[in-house]
Amino acid sequence: MTRTGILAGGNFIIDHVKLIDRYPEHDMLAFIQSEASSNGGGPYNVLKDLAAMQVDYPLEAAGLVGQDANSDWIMRDCAAAGIDTTQLHQTEAAPTSYTDAMTVKGTGRRTFFHQLGANAIRGASHFDFSRTQAKIFHLGYLMLLSEMDRMLEDDRTVASRVLEAAKAAGLLTSVDLVSSENDLFRLITEASLPFTDYLIVNEIEAGKVVEDLKSAH
Repeated sequence: MTRTGILAGGNFIIDHVKLIDRYPEHDMLAFIQSEASSNGGGPYNVLKDLAAMQVDYPLEAAGLVGQDANSDWIMRDCAAAGIDTTQLHQTEAAPTSYTDAMTVKGTGRRTFFHQLGANAIRGASHFDFSRTQAKIFHLGYLMLLSEMDRMLEDDRTVASRVLEAAKAAGLLTSVDLVSSENDLFRLITEASLPFTDYLIVNEIEAGKVVEDLKSAH
């Protein structure tokens, strides 16, 4: 088999961006002046960006969304971009993940209200690497996928087992982290490193792993 393309899995989010006149105090009111929706979440953003670049290799989505208007929007958006949604599953157990992003018109300052939704229950059973001919499996974001970040008895995580399965199936693996305050940041990251070919981190995330390592010794 000649592998080609990218299978991107993990956070699939719809961002509802609202432009408001001011950020209100508690119990007070602000006016929404305009609003729009867009794709959000690392894997979703990667796929949309590559589709916009008109790459000549397959793009596949692997995620979990609800059965609601937001999931319908995501499915239509992926179809319009030519993204394969065979492994973008739907569930009645949780809503599609979304973020309400409030942007103050005068300052550009943004405030985010995030619903973890179906991303929180996405687990190993939702990945089937026998159904893809992709060359690279991209997973994101660690620290924002509750079930995938779950620590197991052998100091592994669910994510590390999924990455191991991807490599066993012949895929290269890419992992993206999110900057967050998580007491298990180092342990969650370290569990996946042996099965990660490409690790995407910023200075904050790299620093958290390094500082935690210093503290451990």
